[in-house]
Amino acid sequence: MEPSATATTVAVPTLDLSPVGVPPNVVVSYHGKDLSGPFAMVGVKTDDALRMALHEGVGKSGLHLDVDPDKIASLIAPEAPVDVLVALSDQSDPFVAFAVGLHGLDDAKTAFNVQSEVEPGMWSLPGANARTLCVVAAATGLVPARLICGPGQRDIHALGPYLARGASSLPTTPDGALDIDLTPINAKFGADLKRMVPIAPRMALKELGIGDPQFDKAVETGADGIANEGIAFLSDLQHVRVNVSFSATSGFNLDGTVTLKPNATSWMARTAAHTTNVAVPDLFYRQPADAASATWSTFHDPADYDAMKHVGKDLVEGLLSKFKIGSDAERKKVSGLLDFPFVKDMVLVTSGGFGHVSKVVDPKTDQQKFNAFMDEQTGWRLFGTSAKPDTVTKWLKDAAAAYNQPGIQKEIGSVVKSGAPLPVVSTPPAPAKLGKGALEVDVQIKIGGDAPKGKDKPKGPPPPSVTMAMFVLVMADGDQTWIAFGSNKDELVERLLMVKADAAKDKQLSGRTDLASLNQGTHASEGFMTLDSFRGLASSFFMLRAKGGDISGGKSPFDDLLDASHRLTGMIASLPNKASSPIVFQFSQSQPNVGTFTFTVPKGTLVDASSAFDFVAKKREPADR
Repeated sequence: MEPSATATTVAVPTLDLSPVGVPPNVVVSYHGKDLSGPFAMVGVKTDDALRMALHEGVGKSGLHLDVDPDKIASLIAPEAPVDVLVALSDQSDPFVAFAVGLHGLDDAKTAFNVQSEVEPGMWSLPGANARTLCVVAAATGLVPARLICGPGQRDIHALGPYLARGASSLPTTPDGALDIDLTPINAKFGADLKRMVPIAPRMALKELGIGDPQFDKAVETGADGIANEGIAFLSDLQHVRVNVSFSATSGFNLDGTVTLKPNATSWMARTAAHTTNVAVPDLFYRQPADAASATWSTFHDPADYDAMKHVGKDLVEGLLSKFKIGSDAERKKVSGLLDFPFVKDMVLVTSGGFGHVSKVVDPKTDQQKFNAFMDEQTGWRLFGTSAKPDTVTKWLKDAAAAYNQPGIQKEIGSVVKSGAPLPVVSTPPAPAKLGKGALEVDVQIKIGGDAPKGKDKPKGPPPPSVTMAMFVLVMADGDQTWIAFGSNKDELVERLLMVKADAAKDKQLSGRTDLASLNQGTHASEGFMTLDSFRGLASSFFMLRAKGGDISGGKSPFDDLLDASHRLTGMIASLPNKASSPIVFQFSQSQPNVGTFTFTVPKGTLVDASSAFDFVAKKREPADR
């Protein structure tokens, strides 16, 4: 009888999957529900986005890892959580690492051709001269493995175990959560920063001093105040929490809290504690319905800013004295403008836009073309306040008078040695439509018209002369005040008439249904903006493409500028939502030491942003690349 075969058992190493607690001194942590949410929100396939990002970031142009980006993309589990950690260390550099889920441990080790086991249960990815250390780690939670990366092994050693067997099992609500804990920073650096405060005035004086005693003293006082305030606020600030949610139908939302320590001592904390939550002011909803942006806020007490104003006045007077601009009395009139017409518990609303309710004429002359260009790019802006009209008009009259003082005008002209004309500030009679108590302030400056001089004088006639004009209009509305600012005076007048207390409500913000979220509860400040409100920034792209006209050929140099502005307007009009979807934000003071905020970006904004990007990419010329 043959002896029976004896089975041979191969021992399989047991992986340590015991839970790991949060590392010490973590100052920043982000835990995301998955990788899919942000991409699904904008209609992009997660796999496609991952492959594109990895092809750019893994090889020689990025992290210098010797791993096929497509293999990494195929093994990443987009449904699994993603984490980022930053923790203070005893060394100068903090620990930093991030982690994403992998479908399988053994599959990843094989596909990535992992090298040595750098930590228990963690195997490094190959890469000659790699700029970061990435490891495949056995993990707990939704998937059995995670890809963890950090600048070096010290980071993996300090943060890797928690990322593999702690953070990976955290709750996944909301879609993302960012926590910033300032306590470790205060504990480690607070004392050292306080010892540096006396150095700030000396450094500021060295860099900014001009030799005028009044100015230099103000520089030292201001630097000392800023340094002390910065240290005090850092000491007061304990924790910031931001929650993120993504939706393929409604966009994304941020909400969070800022927590200060009880009995905070910094100026910012004490001022914030004075803030009172109120319902949306009536002034806010009286602003034009076609506004591209609008906000409201409250102003508690002007006395909170007295120390700043004192330093500011000394800086202004000292600077003017150094350059011998004006007499002492004239300088004081200039510095006195820092006494703004603010009142206690003042309400301030603002709005702006680029639409027209006044008649638009087809520009023919150079001046008309320049005016049309300025109008399209600057649009209109309104300010409404509970401060009484007479205080506002007095301040603006004082500002114009301070600028027009003989000593100020004469010496500014001598300091500006380029020969460029100074702005002309005047206060002509205000438009009669604005009623009693109205004020107009005009600011005009001549541009072009003078032929260049010297041996480098170019051929051809000088550029045409035009005048750039900006207008400030003030309208009394009972005990409330409205201020309009822009380059089209007719438009400003019509905008002011739209917001009067007795004006028709159908063209005001109160008639918009997409702002319902602003009329819920009480807050310290609220508002919205749109992609259209950033038109001024977008215009730079189109203006750079304007080549300038050939004057000798009869074409005005303003034709190209105006054409660039028209193309920007045309692009905005072509977007699915006309760049008008409101991005809503709200701020509240929930407790004396706790502030809350929300920020909501709707789907319409994301769709328009994507369309605008495609528009620019398609129109880009080879020279622009």
